[in-house]
Amino acid sequence: LLSFFFQFYTFFVLSALEIPMGNACTKSNNQVAFGTKHCLPEEKNVTIFSEQDARKRVLIAYPNWTISYNENSKAFSLKREFVAKNFQAALDFVVTAGAIAEAEGHHPDLHITRWRNVEVEIYMHEGGGLTENDFILAGILDNIPVVYSPKWLRDSRN
Repeated sequence: LLSFFFQFYTFFVLSALEIPMGNACTKSNNQVAFGTKHCLPEEKNVTIFSEQDARKRVLIAYPNWTISYNENSKAFSLKREFVAKNFQAALDFVVTAGAIAEAEGHHPDLHITRWRNVEVEIYMHEGGGLTENDFILAGILDNIPVVYSPKWLRDSRN
């Protein structure tokens, strides 16, 4: 029953966001409704960005993300943290991000702590560094609507 619910929810979420079902990483590099690309097929996702190049990309196009060092992969990762308005808002983001990640075939680490703090970390799990797919997925996840904590929004803008 839980599997059926997840499949139904995944279909509903991806349809609402106009993202095709299935592993988009095996499909062409088409644009989706909100202007982001799909993950590249694994064999084309070979460029690993230097730390300097990755930091430039984050500064220019990914203001919600930071570069951090991931101890698990022994390489750099993209990280985004925010405080949702409540647990349900945090959970909604994580479930939607999970459905998108499954469709893209590229899976971030997703965490909810202290009932509404959300952390997303994207990296190549096999190690090696940040790839084009990491940045593509970050751009897609940035388009998920989030109900933020009003206090966090005020504090994060300063």
